[in-house]
Amino acid sequence: MKTLFAIILSLSTSLSFAITADKLNEVVNEPVGEVSVEFLKNLKSTLHEIGYGYLFDDVMQTMRFDNIEELPRVIKFCKLTGNTQGHFSSGTQNTRSIMKLANQKQEDLKDYKDGQKEYLQKKILNFIATEELSLYRHIREEYPEICLLPGLKFGELVSVFAHEANHLIEHYKVFDFKLSEDYIELFETAEDYSDFKMHNSSGEQKSFIVGYRVGKILKEKGLIYYSDNHFEKYFDNDDLVDLSGFDSTIYHTHGYRNKFVKEYKTVLQKAYKSQLFYLKTLRNFEDSIMYNLNIYDPDIFYMTGYLERNRKRLAKSDPQKLKELEARLKDGVTSREDQMIFGLEVERAITRALERKSKLEDLLIRHSLDHLIGL
Repeated sequence: MKTLFAIILSLSTSLSFAITADKLNEVVNEPVGEVSVEFLKNLKSTLHEIGYGYLFDDVMQTMRFDNIEELPRVIKFCKLTGNTQGHFSSGTQNTRSIMKLANQKQEDLKDYKDGQKEYLQKKILNFIATEELSLYRHIREEYPEICLLPGLKFGELVSVFAHEANHLIEHYKVFDFKLSEDYIELFETAEDYSDFKMHNSSGEQKSFIVGYRVGKILKEKGLIYYSDNHFEKYFDNDDLVDLSGFDSTIYHTHGYRNKFVKEYKTVLQKAYKSQLFYLKTLRNFEDSIMYNLNIYDPDIFYMTGYLERNRKRLAKSDPQKLKELEARLKDGVTSREDQMIFGLEVERAITRALERKSKLEDLLIRHSLDHLIGL
């Protein structure tokens, strides 16, 4: 069911770019960099004319763009290696470690006086506790990118765009979180990882199907050649009838099997390194808590004893001082309780982190063994 946004875009589409064989076979030699708005308008018109305009419209909607002039931030002509004609990347993410930020805040405390220091210390504890000791907060700093290879025929580029557009549109609907290093242990083997990358709705199988079907229509309209011609034997009209052969071609002819296996190991290694850093940071917090308790405990012990011995005297001679000392003791006890609560959270986090570290180690060892015996 089309969204209102898609319907409005569809109705507003100009069909001034009529599809002809000559235009489909015209080589596009735009320079490397952002695509031209003229190219995008032709792309949009062509996709709408053949019934696949939703791909263009959904890219606009996914990126929350109002004008076609904004799309060159995402769609570009790029230098690509090998036989690659298009590529989708989800954009650069700056992974900011909450623990690292908190550590930095701890360092900043040394520049403050005692009263300010205690206040800021409490703020830091609250900051970390409210994040439930999460290691990372992902902050997207760059747009995702669809890369197209210049020098192809216009019709080929439409088919390539259709493939990459499916990647982009479905990526943010389905599994953006699952492929980050924080969740790689969901995949017990490289085979599990490969299967997911192939068969989820943003995966290669559906993207190749979309690209093939768009290319097939354009071939019927006069496109002399497009790169997915070799998939025709797996289809009966638009119906995929040989799924095994289709997947095998993607895995082996297009090289995605080796790509996924290498990617799985890379993500595992990054996750393991991050986990080691996480554990080190937690241990630093553990040391910091013990240090603070070693300060609070003797102060509380001394203040408690002093008040027990002098409460009656101070009540008569200096009630204001007694009130101040009792308030100071209460604040000290409260701060110690905060440290103890945070310490329990850190201990639980360390236990979970050690379990995940062990799991990642097992996966790395298993992957290395599987790779050695050729599984």
